Amino acid sequence: MRIFFVIIVLVTCFTSIDVHAQVTVNEPSTGTLTNEQLAIIAEDINKILKNPLVEGSEGGRLALWKWIQSSPDITVTVCPTVIGPIAQSENQHKTMYVILSVLSSAAYLINNPNAELIDEQISAINGMLMAYEAVKKELGTDAEEPIMEELIRIRDKGELRSAVLSAMGDCSRANSAR
Repeated sequence: MRIFFVIIVLVTCFTSIDVHAQVTVNEPSTGTLTNEQLAIIAEDINKILKNPLVEGSEGGRLALWKWIQSSPDITVTVCPTVIGPIAQSENQHKTMYVILSVLSSAAYLINNPNAELIDEQISAINGMLMAYEAVKKELGTDAEEPIMEELIRIRDKGELRSAVLSAMGDCSRANSAR
């Protein structure tokens, strides 16, 4: 009886530990991909957004970034006025956040191929915020970024759509990442 109890306690303790030792992303194939292959890419992107600092994330980001630049399947629109404030910040992770915003847009477009531009841009911001919140959770208050904190405040008030629409200005699909 005592051994059974110890096993239950150990299993409970070890299964409740959230260990993100690494993220594994296979480099996407070039050329036109099947819907199944694209779905795997979207899943890989979401893994990286949730765990941007773990082992394998940087290599995964770079492989997916390279894929996006030559993919005939996905064209991501980057609106500089939407992601510009974080790109111009002094944040040590700003490059990662910008790349993750593009990856987040790509995952959104894979799952929503006929998406409106505003929804793609909101996805970019939401992906960046997901990654930021994961970084802040891991690194603490040292990772805080005022621009991201303001975006979280706007999102939490339900005003992200109008803020992004306002920031978009004249942005159009002509601002594609290639």
